Amino acid sequence: MWMLRSFVISALILASLSIYTLGALAQDDGAKTERALAFVSKLTQELYDLIENKDISEADKRAALSTLMTENVNIDALARILLAREHRQSATASQIERYDNLSKKYVLDLFVSRIGELGKRRLDIIDAMTSRRGDIIVRTHLRKKDGGIVDVDWRVRERNDALRVINFSANGVSLVVTKRAEFSSIAQNEGFDALLKVMSDSIEPGDANSQ
Repeated sequence: MWMLRSFVISALILASLSIYTLGALAQDDGAKTERALAFVSKLTQELYDLIENKDISEADKRAALSTLMTENVNIDALARILLAREHRQSATASQIERYDNLSKKYVLDLFVSRIGELGKRRLDIIDAMTSRRGDIIVRTHLRKKDGGIVDVDWRVRERNDALRVINFSANGVSLVVTKRAEFSSIAQNEGFDALLKVMSDSIEPGDANSQ
């Protein structure tokens, strides 16, 4: 009888701890989601305000966009993700050094171009969800001039209390997945040097040489 009572008490304690832990995790996820929503809302508003600013030159606008992306996008992580492991392992040390030098500027220019286009229209925040990897997917709608809607999803990752965009998708098409597949195709079919040339050619004149 004593052993049964002890077992029941232990089971009740474990159940209580489990409920408390689940509640704490849910509360933490909720707070994390709210931070991500606020982060994307602020970013898209700043983006729209910058694009609509008629008082600065296009050159200054692009420079400001670069700063905005540098502060809000995890450029380093994206530069690593775009190159598949098999291509990194098969490339020479000098090729990898060249890739690492080019990739951050390439990613920055890519996001400035793609997200800069999004900034020409207001984006409405819809909702957010937590992915299986723990990232927050913030869903937004971009309303086109013809009345149509583009679904734009922002993948946001939190590290060391800082939020950064690590990908975005338009109507289900992921920028990172698309560019990673493109990089792999070029490296596999034309060679790694061809990939480096494509990257170098896409970067504005002078930027590639500065790498």
